[in-house]
Amino acid sequence: MADVRASAEVEALIGAEALGRLSSPAFASFNCSQCGRPGITAQPSAVVVYLDPGQFQARVTLAHAACGPSRIITAPIAPALSALSGMRAGGTVLDYPDPPRRRALLMMESRAELITVSAGGEITSPWVAALLSQGMTLMTGAADVPPPAPGWRLRCRRGTARTAPGRDLIYDGPFVPPRGWLETAAAAGGAVTLVGSIGLYATPGAPMTATRLNGMLSQAAAAGMLAGALITPRAGSRPGYRRGRGARSYRAVRASHVTAPTPSAGTAGSPGAAT
Repeated sequence: MADVRASAEVEALIGAEALGRLSSPAFASFNCSQCGRPGITAQPSAVVVYLDPGQFQARVTLAHAACGPSRIITAPIAPALSALSGMRAGGTVLDYPDPPRRRALLMMESRAELITVSAGGEITSPWVAALLSQGMTLMTGAADVPPPAPGWRLRCRRGTARTAPGRDLIYDGPFVPPRGWLETAAAAGGAVTLVGSIGLYATPGAPMTATRLNGMLSQAAAAGMLAGALITPRAGSRPGYRRGRGARSYRAVRASHVTAPTPSAGTAGSPGAAT
């Protein structure tokens, strides 16, 4: 059970809904906003809010309770994707409701899972919003197949992957796709690529069954924390990428790989429907 602690002033600022989300599995593991080291919400954790009066936004983060109390810090909010760290990727092959039913799925998630709360109380993910501005689509359900995102590229080579909108690299790290993943992606016209607060960090050692994956994706989509695109992966040599600068920059992040095995016959299910 999560032990997420918030002061009265923090709870009054961000609201019960945002506070409740921080106790969900998607936020079970985090990078402490105070010391930078990994933490888990199963141990005492404090909600630290960075309030930017100029933008009328509050950036909500988690910290070890031992690193300091839950509080509000008035400070400028950094560019949305500048805080990406510890990106994790996983892949599998699943059945979808509509043809082509068999599709390759690539999931990516940053350990720095942050949310913002606007002056009107709207809860958003700043880096999901940035991905949407680069052509990805906001997912509304686990069964969704997103449209292609013009300019996005995905390269898979020798157990690694790189993905980028145009030439701005956002992911560079290990990715060992399940057998037949590349062929399935090619046959279906691309891989369903999802980025957001999925929960890959929550219980990395647990088996990735179709039912569990469906629940994770449904929860992320319902929370508005999941962006997606249909991207055609290409094998072979990698082209050059640049790292942007300024508020729209995307930093290369070293990644860790999580395997989501292809569900075996009889257990695979269509996303959006429990199996």
